[in-house]
Amino acid sequence: MKKILYILIIVLNTSYVYSQTDTIAIIKEVNKRNEWKKKYDKVEYLNQGLSIIRLNHKFGLIDKKGNEIIPLTYDRIENFNDTLLIYKSNNKFGLIDKIGNVIILPKYNEISKPHEGIAHCILNRKWGIIDTKGKEIIPPKYDEIADFKEGFAAFKLNKKWGFIDKTGKEIIPPKYYLIFKFYDGIAAVVYDNINFRLGFINTSGKVITEFKYDEIRNFTEGLGGIKLNEKFGFVDKTGKEIVPPIYDNIGEFYDGYSRVFIRDTNKEEKFDLDDMTTWFKRGAYGFIDNKGKIIVPLKYDYVEYFNNGMAKVRLNDKYGFVNENGEETITPKYDEVRNFKNQFAIFSLANKWGIVNKEGKEIVQAKYDEIYYDDSNVYLVVLDKKWGILNYNLKELIPINYDEITINNEGFILFKRNNKWGILDITGKEIIPPKYDGIDTTNRKDNDLIAVKTNEKWGFIDINGKEIIPPLYSHFRLFNNGFMYVRLSSTDFYFDIDKDGNLGED
Repeated sequence: MKKILYILIIVLNTSYVYSQTDTIAIIKEVNKRNEWKKKYDKVEYLNQGLSIIRLNHKFGLIDKKGNEIIPLTYDRIENFNDTLLIYKSNNKFGLIDKIGNVIILPKYNEISKPHEGIAHCILNRKWGIIDTKGKEIIPPKYDEIADFKEGFAAFKLNKKWGFIDKTGKEIIPPKYYLIFKFYDGIAAVVYDNINFRLGFINTSGKVITEFKYDEIRNFTEGLGGIKLNEKFGFVDKTGKEIVPPIYDNIGEFYDGYSRVFIRDTNKEEKFDLDDMTTWFKRGAYGFIDNKGKIIVPLKYDYVEYFNNGMAKVRLNDKYGFVNENGEETITPKYDEVRNFKNQFAIFSLANKWGIVNKEGKEIVQAKYDEIYYDDSNVYLVVLDKKWGILNYNLKELIPINYDEITINNEGFILFKRNNKWGILDITGKEIIPPKYDGIDTTNRKDNDLIAVKTNEKWGFIDINGKEIIPPLYSHFRLFNNGFMYVRLSSTDFYFDIDKDGNLGED
């Protein structure tokens, strides 16, 4: 995932490629182009050089030259997808394309945005569906339709629920009191509201379990959670109870393991600091495999799922790790630990941080004020408010003498010194001196340019530090099809420039 790095600083002098005359000319031209936009109450950029406009509560569509593609005639316009718009006229909704051709006349009370390629249409409290081209697949006839998931959507008719597919075919007729979305090809259903017991069905409508469960959890990795008489277990897709309901709580299966819990009635409830949104009843946690075999014994105050073959465990407010064989390779003795990345984990002891391997050997002693793992397989370390980097072998790569460090996806190291930012390469060589208010490398993948901020304005340099576009812009959006959208101030409109800073065609 790309890291967008916005960091505030001030720039020293830099030699502009643009002359002052060029800069003034750009600003004048931009202001001239934006003049027509000031006559509207609102201009909302859409895409493909188009914007939705509003004036006196009427909506239309314009191109980047200010030509009205769709006049200000509609009560509302909003985006539907890349080619169509939802519009409102006389209190009804329809679809138009982006040159104003009517695809669906305004006849619905509501049209939703598409989900899995299908949108809802509602008329007189009845629901139907349309596709992304505006074709009506099912006219509004159902009492309700849920979003599609795994190719199916639940629908309600005469107080009963069933399922339809994306062609509108009723795969499962409306006969259930309550149904839930499909997960892994299995859905939970309630047959009636008399006993209100749950069971499972598959995508062909076959009932695979009795309607006897008090609660049901989503299927993952071929197993679904069930609750009976206040205890939890698991069934497979044939309805067979693989794990009998004997636990007080269970988690979903991940990589073949489920976290399970048994309550200890002699212990009080305690707020769990690892998850600030959840109350945990005190008891014992462990792991089972997908056959129901206990892999990690239920003896811990809390456990987290396996990561790189190791699971974080807590016992008596200390942390350690167990492996997938259930072996406690790192005894719970640390004040905090972070999940393993490759062969190492970060730990804290007495307010200092170090690094331990899977056998429990402390490779880096607890001496740093903070340690962060980076996805480029290095460690950022902090000591006495100075930053450095350890490589994947835990040897010093960048000495600890910078005010701050962060790393982008391409291996460039952004560093801060004396409240200024610059760039190092992965060997620690300084390639951009520290003189900028902010640096953003997000655009480099598409155009080899690096955004830099000077006196609250953004410009662009190449990797050698040569200024390509002067710092004129308060905001910018990523390059797309060779152009970037920028604006001079927060009150101005966006316009496009190419990678050389030239204005796009008016």
